[in-house]
Amino acid sequence: HGPRSCMYLMGMSHEGSSLHLHSRGLYDFPPRHNLVCTMMDDSVSIFGGVRMLEECLEKTLDDGADKVAVVTTCMPGIIGDDTARVVEKASAAHPGAVVVYMPTDGDVAGEYGDGVKMAVESILGMIDVAVEPEEGLVNLVGTSFFDIHSRRYADEVDRMLAVFGEKVNCKFLDEMTYDTLVNYCRASMDILVSDVPANRELMGMIAERTGREPFQASLPVGMREYAEWMMLMGARTGRPEDAEREIAAARKEYEECIRRRCRRFEGKKAIVISRMNRSSDWLVDLLLDLGAEIVRLGCFPSPRKDGTDASSRYIGMLTENYSIDMLEDDMERLSPDLLICDLIFPARNGCRFARIGKAGIGLRGVLDYAEYLENILRLPATDGWREAVR
Repeated sequence: HGPRSCMYLMGMSHEGSSLHLHSRGLYDFPPRHNLVCTMMDDSVSIFGGVRMLEECLEKTLDDGADKVAVVTTCMPGIIGDDTARVVEKASAAHPGAVVVYMPTDGDVAGEYGDGVKMAVESILGMIDVAVEPEEGLVNLVGTSFFDIHSRRYADEVDRMLAVFGEKVNCKFLDEMTYDTLVNYCRASMDILVSDVPANRELMGMIAERTGREPFQASLPVGMREYAEWMMLMGARTGRPEDAEREIAAARKEYEECIRRRCRRFEGKKAIVISRMNRSSDWLVDLLLDLGAEIVRLGCFPSPRKDGTDASSRYIGMLTENYSIDMLEDDMERLSPDLLICDLIFPARNGCRFARIGKAGIGLRGVLDYAEYLENILRLPATDGWREAVR
């Protein structure tokens, strides 16, 4: 419920990525383009936008839609449209349809994260908490599924769960069907995609709604987390032997990778800087196992929320609220051989730069990243063309 510009921003931010992910075969249902708009314009400043919403909602329901979410934008919040009354009226006139009101009035209601939280509260209301859990099903929970949005890593998640006879029931808040959402409680376990503040807040909202306790560990990244997660899953499912076999095979592959690559890293000094919305523990584990010295582990503050706590096993060596000025100083004072950061920064004085990439889930992505870092260290510290033009 808003102007066409809001529909465009909402649609373009989602539809493009959605179609791309569907083309990779990541979902077992077809993509949908089902966004309509009330097309609010300047006239609403005088007459309000209720009539526009009534007409658009009625037409949408008459055209056959039986599940509709009415999402508000800044404008109806500013002018005070009684959107809830319109939704109640439409629901009464169409008893066979599900019409959900999502009051996310843009700037009136807060910033981006507040809008997501308000939408989640509405979505959670659709879950049928009376559904009995079934063994063999798990839910994955996260505000972003970026690290498993590839066929390779999605298959790896399926393989890890299959070790214990489990499979995915619902990916919350990834793309999902209405029926999957309603039957969220069919799964016997709720597992975080990653242990970051936004995901923990989301899981807390789910636990409050369903009364369910989340699984103790998020999906693992790196050898240490992989072994811990496998042991916990083995204990939970009563299959510890399967967990031990899987850990032994993974450890053998990991140690072989470390043995082949460690000579490039021994004695090298590294600075690792990441954003608060992702954990870099797997990277710290990898660098230490490879023999590198981490001279600075920093965390950029959240651009949206103040006072958010970082989550790390290396909290004692973590510098929170790290800044570009601090990085400039560290580059001069600590003389690192390698800067690893998820923001592009011009390295100098013989330091090489590497991006923190998609680590995926489990061990596969970390082994690939070790090869990437080794190749970075094999490159000259200064590009040849730069030397030639001096």
